[in-house]
Amino acid sequence: MRIVSTLTLALLVATAGLLGACGTETLSPATACVIDNDCERGQACVDGLCTASSAVSDTSGSGDATETDTAPVEDTTPEDTAPVDSGSGADTTPVDTTVEDTTPIDTTPAEPTWTFAITSPVDRDAFRTSSAITLTGQLTGDAIDFSTFDIAVASSINGSLGIIRPDAAGAFSLPLIGLRPGRHTLSVRAVAPDSLERTASVVFGVCPDDSVIDFTADLDPAQWLVRGDTTRDPGGWLELTGLAPSRAGSIYYLGDTLAEGDVEINLRISTGACPTPGPCSSFTEGADGFAMNIWSVASVPELEGILDLAANGGGLGYGVSGLYGDRVVDSFHIEFDTYYNRNDLHTDPTSVPHIGITQNGDPENHLVYYESASLENNQWHDITLSIQGARVRVMYDGTMAIDQDIPGLSFKGGFLGFSGSTGYYYNYHRIDDLQIVQSCSF
Repeated sequence: MRIVSTLTLALLVATAGLLGACGTETLSPATACVIDNDCERGQACVDGLCTASSAVSDTSGSGDATETDTAPVEDTTPEDTAPVDSGSGADTTPVDTTVEDTTPIDTTPAEPTWTFAITSPVDRDAFRTSSAITLTGQLTGDAIDFSTFDIAVASSINGSLGIIRPDAAGAFSLPLIGLRPGRHTLSVRAVAPDSLERTASVVFGVCPDDSVIDFTADLDPAQWLVRGDTTRDPGGWLELTGLAPSRAGSIYYLGDTLAEGDVEINLRISTGACPTPGPCSSFTEGADGFAMNIWSVASVPELEGILDLAANGGGLGYGVSGLYGDRVVDSFHIEFDTYYNRNDLHTDPTSVPHIGITQNGDPENHLVYYESASLENNQWHDITLSIQGARVRVMYDGTMAIDQDIPGLSFKGGFLGFSGSTGYYYNYHRIDDLQIVQSCSF
């Protein structure tokens, strides 16, 4: 707010009186003001008095105006970017403009200055389960005490086999005990105290031992699946049916399955009408026969499901496909057929007792057969079945009965067992001295 002094007002009054005394036009006294709004229209507040706007305009350019132009003036002074004086306590610590180095750090482990190798077993070695198998190897490096290293050993089938220490010179060994049958990948890992390591592996096979089952002891229910009329005779052999009409029985070994690949099976068989194997005066036409069967299935319940469907009589306790059903199976059979089936569900290829090779649960589809009138004479007969790839050979009492390639044959292994049946006619059906010789090549 502008304040008008008493002296200024007195001078203004005196001036007005002088003008009037000179005979000029009488003027209305000026109105005191503080701001322009205190004046009438067309007036402005100048030095505390309302003055005509034109008078203000006339004096604005002469440099004598008493009212300062209050229009805002644009400040064009460049902005001061100099650092603020720190006297007031402001933090003037310099800003760290260093660029961080983002180059990735190489975390690749250093290459060990030592090596190692497995010396035994070697790739594609083959062993029996009862064989002594020892892992051996050697670490090599200059001026290194290898006795502080760890050697970890694991099998693809058995899992971890342990951790051992080599000697100071780097030699190591580990007996491989209890390896299960199959193809093993043995992984060996050598670890130095600084955690640097190297690995090596070897692939080899373990095959089941040859086994002979003579049935002199009672059957272990955990090892054998027994169905129907099959029993162990006190004489020390298996009896599948007994001498009675319309009988059927089977027995399967659960202790181990046959592996895929080549195999040899030896056994003795006897069929006839007398209770003790050997010469028999009461020779008559009997029936129906029996078979050795190998079913390629994954479990005992699956095996039992097949046996539940198997036909007896001419089906010999294994017929589940062809004219005997629509079950799709992968199986191999060698049958000892003593009854001529004709115009039943199927017709046999010969009226003579015979040894036949069939597949996949179909008793009608004889791939190859061998006639033998002596098959039913109640005597023991030696049988050797050999499967090598697609080649099947059967020895009967030392004679080569069958030696033939079977197109498309690929032996898959599986559960091995025997089945037999009788009908209107009947016989004893006996099995003894079973020996399984699995191939052992990988």
